[in-house]
Amino acid sequence: MGYAEGFWNKIDDFISNEIAKNDLDKYSIVLGRQDGVLVFNHVSVENFDLHAVGALMAGMWQAAGAISNFLSNPMDSNEYRMGFDTTSQGIYILPVQILHEQFFLGIFYQDIQNPGFLKAKVRFLIKKLEEYCKKTNISDNIKNKEKEEYLFQDITDHEMNRLFMFAES
Repeated sequence: MGYAEGFWNKIDDFISNEIAKNDLDKYSIVLGRQDGVLVFNHVSVENFDLHAVGALMAGMWQAAGAISNFLSNPMDSNEYRMGFDTTSQGIYILPVQILHEQFFLGIFYQDIQNPGFLKAKVRFLIKKLEEYCKKTNISDNIKNKEKEEYLFQDITDHEMNRLFMFAES
């Protein structure tokens, strides 16, 4: 198992445990990078297209951030949250800082009596996740870990170019 894979396994375990402890397992919850790639998912419904959800959530977040630039007093993007909901169902997206980079966590919910309470639980989950990353120093360890093995030793630019050239017939 690679070092980065071990890191994401720890994050996966942490979020999964928090979902179970906080009675969030009946909702679909995803954690994604800014490019839309999901690094964690807990899906509670059928026909949930993870690739589409990741790409659309990232696009929505980036579009909302761009629109927020028109505000007279723009805030740091970590202070924003995004919701698209009614009184009983919706989507709630928040930023998360992991590895000194911004990710987003989204929850999809329906048939709920008190969405405000659910949103508070999600904010608490994010706070605990960020504290977990800081406390265990996993974010610093992954950044500072030096690569121990290399595929090639002392390869020149010319040799690299030759590796990626296609032979002409």
